[in-house]
Amino acid sequence: APGDRVVAHCLSVELESPAGHNDTMMDPEQRIWGFETNFGGLAELAIVKANQLMPKPEHLTWEEAAVPGLVNSTAYRQLVSRNGADMKQGDIVLIWGASGGLGSYATQYALNGGAIPVCVVSSPEKARIVRAMGAELVIDRS
Repeated sequence: APGDRVVAHCLSVELESPAGHNDTMMDPEQRIWGFETNFGGLAELAIVKANQLMPKPEHLTWEEAAVPGLVNSTAYRQLVSRNGADMKQGDIVLIWGASGGLGSYATQYALNGGAIPVCVVSSPEKARIVRAMGAELVIDRS
């Protein structure tokens, strides 16, 4: 409704093709909004489809609220979904950049999905971050 505080998901799909009904990433018309479309978010006003809008959680900043639509969805898509790695309990998962945005979501999916994450980081500080998430196997590539 007018005045609602929302964030836009980066995936723009038509949802008309049956190929995308179970997984929007399989929709032949799916595009990354603002990159593969002729409109985007680097403006004061932007055009999005209603199915791209998500309520902004009040406890998050705008920057924090923008993260899950891209990195959480990417981590889920590539690690958990049937069209990605289809991770199972007991799988050993190598996660490069495990303390970053995408990597931290992947680490949490692996930990909570019963997989064994092997987290690659670039500093002792980042190693502490992934250990605080619950990861036990950490490679500090520095």
